[in-house]
Amino acid sequence: MSIVEFLNLDILVVPREMPITYLILLFAYVAKKEVKRWMKQIRRRRKGEFFFWAWSLLIFFMHIVNSLSHDLYRIPYGTMQTFCYVLLLYSGSEFSKHIAKKQRAKRFKKSLNSKT
Repeated sequence: MSIVEFLNLDILVVPREMPITYLILLFAYVAKKEVKRWMKQIRRRRKGEFFFWAWSLLIFFMHIVNSLSHDLYRIPYGTMQTFCYVLLLYSGSEFSKHIAKKQRAKRFKKSLNSKT
């Protein structure tokens, strides 16, 4: 929908409620994933990171086209708002992953020291 609205095709428009709805759904998903990570139940890598980086490139491309077209093509407000929410949750999840990894390494090191 965002691409169609960006291209001014007027077929689809991002609903005003979509960013907050998407934030709520994504927050629930990230919270579940984080609980599993901290409970040591998560083992496999998810494909969400690929989606995030692909979407980031699309937003970057939209900014370039917007600049070159002198505002003929505009990034829909809801798209940028949603992207900011996703970026915030992604960053928080990456930070949590980093802390969890450090904690596991610390526990592993402690268990090695206690065996000797």
